[in-house]
Amino acid sequence: MAWKHSNIYLSAPCISLELMEALDLQPGLSFFNLGSGTGYLSSMVGLIVSLLGVNHVVELHSDVTEYAKQKLDFFIRTSDSFDKFDFSEPSFVTGNGLEISPDCCQYD
Repeated sequence: MAWKHSNIYLSAPCISLELMEALDLQPGLSFFNLGSGTGYLSSMVGLIVSLLGVNHVVELHSDVTEYAKQKLDFFIRTSDSFDKFDFSEPSFVTGNGLEISPDCCQYD
């Protein structure tokens, strides 16, 4: 079930899973997420693309960026098995993702 509060939105986890399966994510790939929401999707992707990958997130609203960063920190501190993964930590940035130059980066 999806959840929304103010600017913060979380897709239903089954939707995030379907997206990750459709993208055929692998270690070493680069991932760009336009809109961080709670940071859930980008955090799960980070477990798959590993330290070899890139995990960038651009969020329009600063309160959402901060919320996602807090949730990521909580996940890292409290996960019982976090240290078993080569985690590509999401890099959350506040800005307009539609203004990024296409020459900036390449994403898979």
